[in-house]
This record gives sequence, C-alpha cells and structure tokens, in this order.
Amino acid sequence: MQRLLVDSAATFTDDTYKHRRAKSSAEALSILAELHTDNLFLDELWLDHDLAATADGSPDSALPVVDYLAASAAQGATYPIGVVVVHAPDAPAAAELITSLKQYGYRTRRVAAKDWLRPDV
Repeated sequence: MQRLLVDSAATFTDDTYKHRRAKSSAEALSILAELHTDNLFLDELWLDHDLAATADGSPDSALPVVDYLAASAAQGATYPIGVVVVHAPDAPAAAELITSLKQYGYRTRRVAAKDWLRPDV
C-alpha cells in the first residue's frame, strides 16, 4: 500500500502504518512525480493545509500539491489516488482543499488529526 503524508509537524500515531512523509509542498511534489514516473498507484494521500515555512521564510501549504493534482486532472490525466485524506484542523482551509479536489474528481475524506497523528518530536 502506497501512502503519502504531507505534514510538517506530525506523523502517524501507529508506527506500523507504513507511509512516506513530505514536510513541504516541494517534497510532496517530488515524491508524487517519482511515483508517477514509476507508474505507482497512491492508495492514500494525507494532507494538512498549513506547512512549516520554507528555507527563505515564505509560508508553505498543501495548495501547490492540490494545484498539481488539479492541473493533471484538467489535462485529462487524473492522478491515480484512491483517496485524499484531509486532516487540516482549520475548517475553512480543509474545506478549500476538499472543494478543489472534488471539483476534479478526486475522492476525499476529512478526519480529525488527533485521531490519527501525533506531534513529531
């Protein structure tokens, strides 16, 4: 099972839950490109909205990832993902991600981060 967690501050509470983790949108885009090149299906993509600032101090978020997925779908090549799980605690931000993804045909699910994730120490 291929799972990608995009979150700069948390990881899964269950250490046996196999996944790859991206702490930035750039890292997530790199992993998605790698999986696409290898023709691998991504079973689950977990997204937090707000990510840590970039090296130059600019804010980062999951929006570039959503934009990439939307662009793929707009070109008729919906990225092969089983479900996008949004765990952003900010309700308006989570709704923005979900609305954008659903518009392009991606299956989404919203979960409470506290039920699945713990702070990365």
